[in-house]
Amino acid sequence: LEPGADRAAVTRRLAADPRILEIRIVTSDAALARFRRAYPELGAALADLKEAPFPPSVEIRTRRSAPPGSGSALAASARAIPGVESAESEEETGRRFTDALRIVRGAGLLLGGVLVLAAVLSVASAIRLALDLHREEIDIMRLMGATETAVRAPFWLNATAEGLLGGSIALGLLFGTYRLGLALLAR
Repeated sequence: LEPGADRAAVTRRLAADPRILEIRIVTSDAALARFRRAYPELGAALADLKEAPFPPSVEIRTRRSAPPGSGSALAASARAIPGVESAESEEETGRRFTDALRIVRGAGLLLGGVLVLAAVLSVASAIRLALDLHREEIDIMRLMGATETAVRAPFWLNATAEGLLGGSIALGLLFGTYRLGLALLAR
């Protein structure tokens, strides 16, 4: 906004557009405080300035139902409003970010599918090896009249215990990694 702009008139004119979800006025002081929070190492360099280096601005969020290109169209119409010095749209940046997230999610799902397949093959191999290792014991149990449930029960119990232990360790490691990543990204 220009320094002498009527902020209320600008927001009233913008609020008439049905594509707009939210309008927020950001004062010069609020923009400076936001800059200092986002860039603490650069915020000290602005401490000696007598006036805020950022002009007051109006931030607009469009509705999810707004058609593509609404951000650019709103920026173009906002430039025609008296008191508006310049208007920019972050729609293209948001679209690129959303596309990048979609690619990362797809890669994660693909990697997860490969890991699930590897886990299934590993478990199948382990079961086959366990059966080969205990074949004589299984044959003796069958000769003694043991039912299939009695033959399989020790394997089920062992597999359940190992699965619960392994799953608990994996969830603990996953949670620890999540917390570490969250702490590193918060910086």
